[in-house]
Amino acid sequence: MFPKVSIQIPTYNQQQSISRAIESCLSQDYPHLEIVVADDASADDTSKVVHSFNDPRIRYFRIPVNIGRVANYRKALYEYSTGEWVVNLDGDDYYTDPGFISRAMRLINTYRGQGHNVVFYQALIKIHNNITGKETARVHQALGDREFAVFDNYYLDVYRRNKFFSHLTTVYHRETAMRIGFYEHDTLNIDFESIARLSFYGKAILDNHVAGVWSVHEQNATQKARGEFKEKGKEILGRIKEYAKEAYGNAYEPLWKKKVEKENDILYLELLAENGYFFSLLKHIVQFRRPYSRIPKLAVKSAIKNLKFLMKG
Repeated sequence: MFPKVSIQIPTYNQQQSISRAIESCLSQDYPHLEIVVADDASADDTSKVVHSFNDPRIRYFRIPVNIGRVANYRKALYEYSTGEWVVNLDGDDYYTDPGFISRAMRLINTYRGQGHNVVFYQALIKIHNNITGKETARVHQALGDREFAVFDNYYLDVYRRNKFFSHLTTVYHRETAMRIGFYEHDTLNIDFESIARLSFYGKAILDNHVAGVWSVHEQNATQKARGEFKEKGKEILGRIKEYAKEAYGNAYEPLWKKKVEKENDILYLELLAENGYFFSLLKHIVQFRRPYSRIPKLAVKSAIKNLKFLMKG
């Protein structure tokens, strides 16, 4: 009735924010919950802060030698968490809705009870800019006027059109995630890459309900994401193609190959524009062999963003 849910909190030198993250987890009203803190050899007082909480739901693990963000995600999932379902909350983020986990599990149980093979649920976030103090809300555009819904083929049919992804509000099926290989590659976008891979194995519930806050240093995050996309964008999309081949098996070639390749090509155009790589976008458009109505808008968007990046230096 109440499957166990693990909220894993990977952290490193976050003594100033880890208390808020833990408190937001302890406020959850779901009855079968564990909070797994994976401390990646912090040199500050993170351990002391965590141990100041006297609650049996908290399980603290300290890694003696720093292994990095992605390896810490993986260790928390594969070695520390014990729940049937998992959600990852970075140590500087937090939940704002005490009913988030209960709502997620209610919808997961409802749709699974109707025969849908749900492998993850995703709610909304607000993005808090730590530089300006401003907060912006996001929505699942794929839902339209609906409050929530279940979707097939999340990566192929939903993600690019939805224009939104949130790791901290994605509750996913732990056994499936471990079986297919979550958090394998050390990239900034390993959260999205892992969930995209998971989407080939079942359905997704999207919910237009705000559940938490993602704290971001906007300028640093943008520059890091832009740099990684330039270096590894095609590599990541190539891996997603391989994930689809692995998931679909013998059905990939006759049924899914063209759809996966088309989605990868169009997503690459969108990402080039989003990151302001105007000349790379023009080159890719010349090589692009598919009709896509947004190409003129993407060219303009990319040119404007490229100019902004140049002005910032």
